[in-house]
Amino acid sequence: MLTTVSRAVFSAIILTAFATVGGAFAEPYAPLVKDPGKPTIEGQELGYPLEKMVLQEAAKNMPDRGAVEQPPYPGAVVVNARKAGKGSTNGVDYTVLPSVILHTTDDVATVVAFYVEALPGWTKYDYFGMDYLYKGSGEFKPMEKSGYETPHVAITKLHSAMKYHAMPEAVTEITIFYN
Repeated sequence: MLTTVSRAVFSAIILTAFATVGGAFAEPYAPLVKDPGKPTIEGQELGYPLEKMVLQEAAKNMPDRGAVEQPPYPGAVVVNARKAGKGSTNGVDYTVLPSVILHTTDDVATVVAFYVEALPGWTKYDYFGMDYLYKGSGEFKPMEKSGYETPHVAITKLHSAMKYHAMPEAVTEITIFYN
């Protein structure tokens, strides 16, 4: 049977061990969008199996906050998260950085202004109406090797076909590619 002093010492050792390794639980990058469950139309229950699969994958691949240099946009929620992968275009192999996709109810201009301020030294780039901020000042082509291998933030207006039933009021999508 442990005495009160032994319990206190044991607790102190456990707390010190957690503090030494940075805490027992890592903080997720940003909150995951809440699954609204199955909606109904005229009494018929609907399902969104693809959306549910993507949200499950996002929960599984959610990075720790400390693993991503780019800050999450305040109030935005994660709707997708992907691990790093491999790709090839026109015979050129590349590594696709891991990514997190967030949705927000704020407009594109507000989100771009936030990231311009939050990422000083990053280059702002407009590509066919889509706003990018990328690390460094070298070559950056979003749909080519440099775009897949360079940490960046892509910000675009969210069209209705891309909205999640879990957050239908979202108007802007933010894709974070990180090391």
